[in-house]
Amino acid sequence: MNPEANGLTRLQMPMLIIGLMTLAGVAMGAVFSHQQAIFFRGYLVGFLFCAGIAIGALAVLMIQYLTGGAWGVVIRRPLEAARQTLPLVALMFVPIVLGIHYLYIWSNPEEVSANHLLELKTPYLNLSFFVVRALFYFAVWVGVATVMSKWASRYESDNSPRTLLRLRQLSGFGLLGLALTVTFSAIDWAMSLDPTWYSTMYGLSFIVGHILSALAFSILVITSLARTRPVSEVMLPAVLRDLGNLLFAFIMLWAYLAFSQFLLIWYANLREEVTWYLPRMHGGWGWISGLLILFHFFVPFFLLLNRRVKDQAPTLRLVAGLVIVMHLVDLFWTVVPSAPRAGAHGGGHGEAAVNAIHWIDLVTALGLITLWAGFFVSRLRTRTLVPMNEPFVQEALNHG
Repeated sequence: MNPEANGLTRLQMPMLIIGLMTLAGVAMGAVFSHQQAIFFRGYLVGFLFCAGIAIGALAVLMIQYLTGGAWGVVIRRPLEAARQTLPLVALMFVPIVLGIHYLYIWSNPEEVSANHLLELKTPYLNLSFFVVRALFYFAVWVGVATVMSKWASRYESDNSPRTLLRLRQLSGFGLLGLALTVTFSAIDWAMSLDPTWYSTMYGLSFIVGHILSALAFSILVITSLARTRPVSEVMLPAVLRDLGNLLFAFIMLWAYLAFSQFLLIWYANLREEVTWYLPRMHGGWGWISGLLILFHFFVPFFLLLNRRVKDQAPTLRLVAGLVIVMHLVDLFWTVVPSAPRAGAHGGGHGEAAVNAIHWIDLVTALGLITLWAGFFVSRLRTRTLVPMNEPFVQEALNHG
């Protein structure tokens, strides 16, 4: 057990209990009130949030093993703990399969038969192939994470250059596999909510979003433990500055991809493409779009330009927390308007209306995230917060 994470340990059981009770209560309420469609779309948002951090953590770990650097040692344990939640994330996918008819119109034969375009996509968009692809994605992610965990533990014990070489080789091929699987999973789980719309940049934006959320989450966790040992020994201004610069870079990359996708679609002005943005530019979703532009890019961008913000754990923690919150808002903005209209039996597929965020959406997503966070804490508390035996630790101390 990790004695330095006692503060987090006290949160583990309450989070697990609250998460389970919240999900069970909302699910029962949704069934009795015939709001299953709202429950499942909120569940999908929570699932994408948790999966994004877990997958993004695996990607950041591989990037750190390839590039080296002191910054990776400081956030190593939160990244590893998030990576170890991938089996739970795979289990969380089961309710999505059970509620697939409430989420994806292509899963309903009557909708497919009434839409020639959906008929043409049936060889790819069908239930059995959808499940097979998901099993393949999780097999790749869990398999790579398992092998990496084994070699990382060995490297911490022997500090062998040969073990580090294996980690770097795995990371190189793993990042390629991760890029492909995350791209297709984003198409399957999010873009196919509106199967008549497509974007060639969609998968890449999800990849960057996963990495950004994992990086911000790990910074949030480790800066919250900045006063505990041995974190306090390596939580030096120069290391924090490196983490802030990395967060800054991925915020800019996320904004670049989001704006580029919008600009290309707006400039082309094709009916089959602009329909995805139209509901997000008006009404309540228009206000949320403005909040995303302001608080997911401009505010953290200008805050991280200030060196003093990056050099101090409390201010960097504030920026990381803001990024995490806005990432969740971004997932609601992505999923809810594209989900089938709620209210009718079977999710009301095919009805032309724009969904609004319902309290069931919020409570379901937050309940699932709380459950995942409790499991994350259970993984984090099993090891020391800093891998003190690694050579990179001395580099961090010298760098600071």
